[in-house]
Amino acid sequence: MAATTIKIQGMTCNHCVMRVAKALKAVPGVQDAKVDLQKAEAVVSFDAATVTPEKLSAVCGGDRLQGRVIAAHFDRAQLDNWLFSRYTFP
Repeated sequence: MAATTIKIQGMTCNHCVMRVAKALKAVPGVQDAKVDLQKAEAVVSFDAATVTPEKLSAVCGGDRLQGRVIAAHFDRAQLDNWLFSRYTFP
């Protein structure tokens, strides 16, 4: 599993937290999502072969919310798989 931290601007209440957490957990490949209103961020555990941090960030956006990836953590095997799935080497 990989993990990413997404900064979320525009959250003002617990309803926003629940809405963002529900949206993130609905994405295929997401194992867990913890959203913190005071830090204005979400920490998401996910399968890097299924979804990217950028896609998760986009899920956090909408209405008046804006998500931005501030950290992503992959183990070596996941990073290799992600790179080889996106690039062709001669």
